[in-house]
Amino acid sequence: MLTLLNIALLVVGSAATLAAFGGETWRKGTSPIFERITARGWLSLFCLASALFLGVAKELLGAKNDVAARAEADKERTSLTDKLNAAEEREKTSNRELGELNEVNKLIRKQLDGAQETLGTVKVNLSTTTEALNHESAAGLVSTLTTSGLLVRDMFLYIPLTNKVNSDHDVRHILLPHFNRSECDDLVGSEVDVRIVKNRSETLSYDSDDGMTTHADLQNNIPKLDDVLDLRSAPNPFYFQDVLALTGIKTHARSMYFVRFHPDNLSASQVYATLATTGIDIVEIGGYWPKTFKTIQDYKVAAKKYPKVFKDVDEADLPDIDVDLFDDHTSLMPGDCTEQIKEYFNAKFEGGELIVLLESQNKDSTISGQYITMFFRLKAQPVKETKDGNVVQVAVPFRVAAPPTFGAMDASELERYPVHWPQESR
Repeated sequence: MLTLLNIALLVVGSAATLAAFGGETWRKGTSPIFERITARGWLSLFCLASALFLGVAKELLGAKNDVAARAEADKERTSLTDKLNAAEEREKTSNRELGELNEVNKLIRKQLDGAQETLGTVKVNLSTTTEALNHESAAGLVSTLTTSGLLVRDMFLYIPLTNKVNSDHDVRHILLPHFNRSECDDLVGSEVDVRIVKNRSETLSYDSDDGMTTHADLQNNIPKLDDVLDLRSAPNPFYFQDVLALTGIKTHARSMYFVRFHPDNLSASQVYATLATTGIDIVEIGGYWPKTFKTIQDYKVAAKKYPKVFKDVDEADLPDIDVDLFDDHTSLMPGDCTEQIKEYFNAKFEGGELIVLLESQNKDSTISGQYITMFFRLKAQPVKETKDGNVVQVAVPFRVAAPPTFGAMDASELERYPVHWPQESR
């Protein structure tokens, strides 16, 4: 608007000047003034009056705009001041909260230091005990464990699987491969044999159609549980990683075969004497032909499906359950199935860990609410094949790879183990 007024003012001013330029604007004489003004004069007067009006209007509008601009500037200045004050207040609040957090952190550190100091005092006897055990000779340890009367509370077997061969997640199909022949898939059974003491082993058997990932046998003399542990779904992945570190296996497939034994009144000295003996297979994972049939009906179904495998079998002589066939009643396992098992065992198993928890005879934790613990690292041995006529077993044995180490485990740690008893037997 001001621009238009300025242009109009220039126009009328120029017109007034041009109107008076080079001519008379009024006549000389004694006539009244208005009669003596010429047309050029009236035009000049009109332009001058217009210029005066436009000039006054311009100044009034400019004054109004200045007032509005000052008001907007004051409003913006007030808004910026409010924002600055709010920011300063937030900074003060943040500094105050940071100071409070620092105080809480100091208090927590003080409490943690106190707790660690107390824990160190509580564990001094246990540390001394485990250190002394680690420096004992094998013969001395047997004598020490016998004298102490310590018992085995639990035994934990961990066999990590390497990532060199793909496998399923149920127990049967991590222990044996998927065969190229259907008769081998159906008729080869799998079992895991664990030596507890010198003349006593515990065997876990799995049928060819067993698709379970976990099993519980609480009625045996030594109750036991097995499971396939998966790092991606384990409730305590840090413990999973600790076990892998103990085994020393690097190329693991994020899963492992796990068995927990829960013996009663088993002498720690006997277990140690067995596990510390060199040249003994402590664990053996195998596939055997033909499998044990759960019922006579299971056998009949298999015999009908594979008539060339079974021969000269008088079904009247067979029991109703747990049907085992002698070597002269079956054909030999196909050679390619045998080789497939060997290749799988060599690629899938490298080693493992056997952890033994000890307790006093009164079933209480040994020292200060903790269990003395023995750690045995296992190493897979060359795969072996045994034949008894046409009965064939292919197995990968595991032996103790180094002298055991002794440590301690809090009683509360048992609650964090990946597998629990459906109901504790004690």
